[in-house]
Amino acid sequence: EPEVRVPIRLMLESLHALLEQADDGCFDEALEAVKRCGLPDALDMLLHHIARFSEGREAAIAAILPDVFPALGVGLVRVLAMRPTRAALSALLAAYANGAPHVRLEAMDVRARLLPQEVTDELRPLFDDRDPRVRARAHEIARKAKLFGLASTIMEMVSGLSFNDMP
Repeated sequence: EPEVRVPIRLMLESLHALLEQADDGCFDEALEAVKRCGLPDALDMLLHHIARFSEGREAAIAAILPDVFPALGVGLVRVLAMRPTRAALSALLAAYANGAPHVRLEAMDVRARLLPQEVTDELRPLFDDRDPRVRARAHEIARKAKLFGLASTIMEMVSGLSFNDMP
């Protein structure tokens, strides 16, 4: 409704101004707020603030990754990918516990670019997923990261009897 959009827009502008002035002391509050955020624009603003102050707080991000909704999970994985330190790469493993395949695939994509050998075994079971989008994303990750060790797995899958029955 138009009358609802105006207050939301004003609230988002106020939130943006507040976050731009905030220091790293507000990191925990932003991380808590982002878990309950239902507005895409507010989510983007909160993720931007979290990204500004995420260094050294990878464990806090990892702690919430398994239970967040897909858009937030993908956003947090991208925040961790901005500074690919050993702590950030370890925190990405927490995304594997998320129930949304797109969160797990986003984490695998980042790890595949930086740690290709470790991701090969993680991707293998996704080639048999019933969701064609999951399979396509797994193939894309393998191709981009040049994970040639998965070629035999793909060939076995394509030549298998169940391949023609997959959606």
